[in-house]
Amino acid sequence: AANIIVFLVLLVRLLSMQFTPFLFMNVYWPSVNIIQQCLAVLLPLLFFVAGNWGLTTLFEGKGTFKDVYIATCYALTPYVILQAAMILLANVITAKEGAFYYVLEGLSLGWSGVLIICGMMQTHDYSLGKTLLFTIMTLLAMVVIIFLLLLFFICRIFFPSCFLTLFFCRKLLFCFIRSLCKLLFRKLCQTFLLFFAFLICCFCRS
Repeated sequence: AANIIVFLVLLVRLLSMQFTPFLFMNVYWPSVNIIQQCLAVLLPLLFFVAGNWGLTTLFEGKGTFKDVYIATCYALTPYVILQAAMILLANVITAKEGAFYYVLEGLSLGWSGVLIICGMMQTHDYSLGKTLLFTIMTLLAMVVIIFLLLLFFICRIFFPSCFLTLFFCRKLLFCFIRSLCKLLFRKLCQTFLLFFAFLICCFCRS
């Protein structure tokens, strides 16, 4: 079922680009690269699932990679339904009534975002505060993953000998990345605690 929802997300995205009027989406369909558009959905989904699972595994998260993937895909259900409704709505409303279209667009993204947070909270058995913190950390982890992938391809293209060294020392590299993630998480928690303590002191003085 999760894979079906992902397929529907891709389908709705492509249908939206093809059938939404230029009034609301300025896309020239013949120039659209379908593979590129699919990767624009699948890669962020994969990075989010991998980043969330990698971080929560280090900090007593109960969800497996499959659990995180399923919860994230199910959370995209409102996006599919509302985006399909937006395609129909965009073809019957005028520019002055465009506010309804943009409200639905924001609702589809916001609703799915809330469901992702709730899904992660139930999957890992975290509190709401801890879930929000790890959601932010997951977004940072996605940036790290993208950076490592870029570094990987650069090393492979321009420094093949360095690439071979990283390949044979991959276990050592994994341990280093894991230790670095733990250190960054602890430093971030300390920074948040100091910031909240500062706010409390300012509030008490006022």
